[in-house]
Amino acid sequence: MTLRLPELNHIKMIMQKRHLLSLLCLLLLASALFAACSNQDGSDPAAAVETYLSAMVANDTARRPQLICPVYEAGAQTDFDSMGAVSGAALNGVDCTAGAVNGDSATVTCTGSIDFTYNGENQSLDLTTNRYLAQKVDGEWKMCGYQQ
Repeated sequence: MTLRLPELNHIKMIMQKRHLLSLLCLLLLASALFAACSNQDGSDPAAAVETYLSAMVANDTARRPQLICPVYEAGAQTDFDSMGAVSGAALNGVDCTAGAVNGDSATVTCTGSIDFTYNGENQSLDLTTNRYLAQKVDGEWKMCGYQQ
C-alpha cells in the first residue's frame, strides 16, 4: 500500500494534534499537583490550623515550633500535653476554612472533631466550637491561638 502526499500530511497533522493534546494534559496535571501542594503546611490560614491540629493529635512535638507563632508557645504546649494524656486521638472529618483575613492576621473555623479515649471512655471534642487565630510570620501562616 502506497500513501500519497495528502494522506501523509493528514497523518502527520493527526500525530501533531495528539502530541499537543498530550502536552496540554501533562501541563494541566502539573498545575493541579502544584496547586494541591501549595496548600500544605501553612500557605494559607486554614491549612496552617489543619496542619497544627494534625501534629497535635499525633503529638508531633518536633514539628510544633514550625507551626505556631512564638507568642503561642505556652498555649501550644498545653494543647500538646492534653493530647499526650489521651489515647487513640484522631481527627474525624476535619475541614478548616479561613474567615476574616486582615493583612497578616486571620480567623479560622473548622468542622469535624478530635476523637480520643480518656480513662477508658471514648470521647469527642467538637471543633466547631472554636475560632482559631492565625498569623503570617516570615511569610508563612502559623497557628496563634484561639479567639475569645
